Amino acid sequence: MIFGVYWLKLTEIDTTTFSRYEYTVFHFIRMKWIGPFMFILVLLSFKDLLLVSLVIRYIAIERFRQRPIVYLRSFQHQHANQVFGRAIAPALSSYGVIIGLVHTLQTGSKLFSRTSLSQFGWMAAVPDGRWQEWVSTALNRASLAIVDCTVVTESVLWEIRTAVSALGVTRIAVINGTQDKNFHDSPGVQIFESSDGSSQGLRQLRKELHNWGKITISRGLRQTKLYQIVVFWALTIVAVFILTLLSTKIHLNIQ
Repeated sequence: MIFGVYWLKLTEIDTTTFSRYEYTVFHFIRMKWIGPFMFILVLLSFKDLLLVSLVIRYIAIERFRQRPIVYLRSFQHQHANQVFGRAIAPALSSYGVIIGLVHTLQTGSKLFSRTSLSQFGWMAAVPDGRWQEWVSTALNRASLAIVDCTVVTESVLWEIRTAVSALGVTRIAVINGTQDKNFHDSPGVQIFESSDGSSQGLRQLRKELHNWGKITISRGLRQTKLYQIVVFWALTIVAVFILTLLSTKIHLNIQ
């Protein structure tokens, strides 16, 4: 655990991208079967293996929280939970920790009502007078940003401009819910047409967002530094060593 926290400190970098190793580990711990797998470990009393799994999961999530995916939309968007839970979260949760704001008009429980447990993000609630400060801070450390403009307001348009200023146009996706193709003043931003709410429309939006995330992430993959490779393999060796000890223990108990 201490070794993992030390690694987190070492990897607090100024770049907005991760290495291929880090994405591989994060994608692994975000797979749907990880939850049932840990439950089986509890039932079988494999406490050491469960502890290793939980530590790896914690370290990976904390690492990606350093450079999150920022999700923005109007709180007046009545169907935001459907778009987020059935399109945005499934499409992008394997690329990073999704963070955003919730409000009394749209609580976290409502937003996550259509979202799988393995795809939950991290949502914050701030006073009405400080939401712009939170958005600016979040975007300045983000890896990607997605703005749902199904409901267009001055606040949402400000969020697009702020995102472009912080990230540039290549790492921002905008969901357009209007008939106006020029509803914002940030040319070059990737635009996706808003789903009509149907299952087919949401699946299509999910597919398009997933492809966008994959392409955008692959362009910015950071070259893995030597110390990161050493840390990665050290953690792997430790995990294999513990698994070997567990296997030996099980074998001796059987005999």
